[in-house]
Amino acid sequence: MMEADRLVIAGRAVPEELAPAARGIGGVSSLVWGLVNAPEAGRRAHELLREVLRDAPRPPGVPPTVPPWVGPGFGGTLLRLFANRNMNTLDAVQVLHLLTGFGPWSAATLNMVGAGRKAPTGELVASCAVVLGMAVEDLAAMAGIDKPGPARRTDPATAEAVELIWEARSISAEHLQWLRRRLHEIRHEYDHIDQGWPLCHCALFRGGSAAAAGGGPG
Repeated sequence: MMEADRLVIAGRAVPEELAPAARGIGGVSSLVWGLVNAPEAGRRAHELLREVLRDAPRPPGVPPTVPPWVGPGFGGTLLRLFANRNMNTLDAVQVLHLLTGFGPWSAATLNMVGAGRKAPTGELVASCAVVLGMAVEDLAAMAGIDKPGPARRTDPATAEAVELIWEARSISAEHLQWLRRRLHEIRHEYDHIDQGWPLCHCALFRGGSAAAAGGGPG
């Protein structure tokens, strides 16, 4: 378990050096979508993320925060663990569905769990353990339920996606937006090959190449 997660679970402050980057929370689900639905493009975007981590200064960290209505129980801890990855509840439900087939839930439904108005199910706990990269028995103990069975499914991209989520918590909002744009551009470099990927209905790069789109944000 990551030390920052231990602190979140214990209800203690996460110091700046262990905290996620100070940026608007959310947005990483699109990069996970790439790994699941356009694997070659998704892996290339992940490589670019690692280049950013290596070459760009790390933004200041800020302790993960959640809205004031989030409760102190397991649901609140769950939302704080996602926030510790710079994931909001929309990110969370999208990634849960992408990697484990859970739901699909709306962000509002997960918010109800966070507010203590909806009890966590075994399936939710098992799926969150996959996405958070945590032991399912640990999450089940925190939720006060018996250890559930495995998640409905585990996508082949899950291991890399969990790494990407943790790494992406340390980049700026500007770099995250650039990576999301580059993923889209890279995806269209394969338009001439039938990869079996979901169709993109934009016309910006269809039939052409995004190879010249290169360079990161300034």
